[in-house]
Amino acid sequence: MNRTDSFNRANTNGGLGTPSDGGSAWAGQGFYGIQSNQGYLAGSSGTNVQTLESSESDGAVKIKVNAFASGNIQLIFRWTDSSHYELVEFNSGGCAFYSNGGFVGFRSFSIADGDTVEVRFSDTAVTIYLNNAAQGADLTASNNLAATKHGFQLQGSTQLVDDFAFTGSGGGDTTPPTLSGPTGTATSNTTADLSVDSDEGNGTLYTVVTTSGTAPSAAQVQAGQDHTGASAAFADSQSVSSTGTKNFAATGLTASTAYYAHYQQKDAVGNDSTVVTSASFTTDAPSAPGASASAAHGVILATNAATLFLGSNDALVGSGCSIWSATNRPSNSANLLVNVQGIHKPGEFCGIPPGETMIFMRATGSITQAMGKSDAGTITIDHAVIQP
Repeated sequence: MNRTDSFNRANTNGGLGTPSDGGSAWAGQGFYGIQSNQGYLAGSSGTNVQTLESSESDGAVKIKVNAFASGNIQLIFRWTDSSHYELVEFNSGGCAFYSNGGFVGFRSFSIADGDTVEVRFSDTAVTIYLNNAAQGADLTASNNLAATKHGFQLQGSTQLVDDFAFTGSGGGDTTPPTLSGPTGTATSNTTADLSVDSDEGNGTLYTVVTTSGTAPSAAQVQAGQDHTGASAAFADSQSVSSTGTKNFAATGLTASTAYYAHYQQKDAVGNDSTVVTSASFTTDAPSAPGASASAAHGVILATNAATLFLGSNDALVGSGCSIWSATNRPSNSANLLVNVQGIHKPGEFCGIPPGETMIFMRATGSITQAMGKSDAGTITIDHAVIQP
């Protein structure tokens, strides 16, 4: 019988209680609790073993280490009592295997916060895994081969763990999901459609959108980060209940920017897929400002080659927040200065993006002279803005 616990329940220092799989409660020694959906040691009693009954003696036990802090973290399997058990003790430099308290062997490798450690055991063969990768050859267990309780032990109150899982050999799942066909397609200057295919219809699917083609780790994708640990441009997740294509809609992207979509899935028993990455896609260029018939200062008033009338005394005719045609205009208006196609002239309002065609408030001066234009009549512009 498989056993799982995501620790997603209310904070408490009164024990781990009933795991998320709804089966029999955690049992053992020590004073454990829940903190921010993670398991932790609230108080020590010397032996701090916590186990779940599984009814199976062969399988795999794993846990995600969110914070090593001080001390070691131990995976317990085939536990009977404090004298009869199998134990793999992990620290930042690797792990050691003990049987009934006796040292069996050591494996050297680096472990960091966010990694998942695992022990797979079948009869006498014991294999250590880090993030689904085997660490060296099998070790040999000689004791407690029929015991069916499995769990973990912490040694410090600042250590945090998550996603405990025991998967029995009697049909249990130790295979991670496989993701394929990752895509990303820009749909505007700030949005994109994302998709990926999954061969496993359970667990949680995660995505992040970043500006780098370097894939983040599984833990970084789940945390909404890029490969450097910084927040991704976009991050999302969804529960998976079927195989096939899964879709996301990315928002909040930056215009004219190349992005990559990265995907990762954790199945219901804690198996992590490999991160897959889409080809690069580029968001659209910024949209041209839209027209507005009634607007306050600083708001676009006319677009798309609007023709403005050049009135007497070289004054461009307009009034308040409306742009008028030559045949439909007030008799008087403020003098304005026109900037056509980004040509900047003395006296213009500063701070306008280059390359856009604007009109600005101006109290004095000749538009004809400022623009170097000798013929009165009309001036055609692409965009018009009244600035305060």
